[in-house]
Amino acid sequence: MVTMMSLNRATSIFFYFINEKIWKFSLPILTLLIVIVMTIGTRTILSTVPYYTYNSALDMYTIKSDSNILPAYYNVIYFMAFAVSLSVFLNIISVIRLKTIQSKISTVERNLLLVTIFSSIIQCFAAANTFVLQLDPSRTSMLGQIAQVVLPFASDFLTISQPYVSIFLSSKVRAGFMQMYLKRYAATVTSMGFTKTGDWKSGAASRSTSHVTRF
Repeated sequence: MVTMMSLNRATSIFFYFINEKIWKFSLPILTLLIVIVMTIGTRTILSTVPYYTYNSALDMYTIKSDSNILPAYYNVIYFMAFAVSLSVFLNIISVIRLKTIQSKISTVERNLLLVTIFSSIIQCFAAANTFVLQLDPSRTSMLGQIAQVVLPFASDFLTISQPYVSIFLSSKVRAGFMQMYLKRYAATVTSMGFTKTGDWKSGAASRSTSHVTRF
C-alpha cells in the first residue's frame, strides 16, 4: 500500500494534469496484478498445514509447518525488498521534482507527499526488522529475539499508521480530531505537531487558546 501511495504521489507531481485519469484506469489493474503476483509467489503455502509451537526462550507461540515454505518466504522477502526500494526511489525523485515546480503544485499535494514519506520510513523500519529475522532464523541472538518481539507491532503499525501520521503532520486534522473526541485538550494538542496544513477554528477552540496565551 505504501508503495502504491508513493507511486500515486509521484504521478501527481510529474503528471498532475492527468493524474486522476491515470489512476482511474490503473488502480484496478495494479491491485489485481499485486494479488496475482503474491498468490503465485506464495502458492506453496496454500497446501500446508501449519501448527503452533511454544517458544520458551521468548515465552510466546510461533507458527510452524512441516512443509517446505522457504521458497514462498523468500519470494515475500524479494517482493518486500523491491517494494521498499521502489518507494524510496519514488519519494526521492518526487522531492527533487517538487523543488523545480513549486509554483505548480498545491500545498495539499506537498503535504500528501510528506505523509507518504513518513509512511515510507515506517515501511523501511518494518522491512529492516524482517531482514534481521532473515539473518537470524533460529532467533539465538539478542537482536533476533528483539526483532521477533517487534515484528507483530511493526506490521500492525505499518498497516494503521496513516491516521496517526496525518494527525501528527496536519494541524487541521489534529484540531478536528481533538474537537471531535477530546475537546478538553484541543487547544494544547492543536499547537503541537510537525507542520501546518491550514486554518481550522471553532468557538470553543478559540476561547481555550486565548486562555492559554494569557497564562
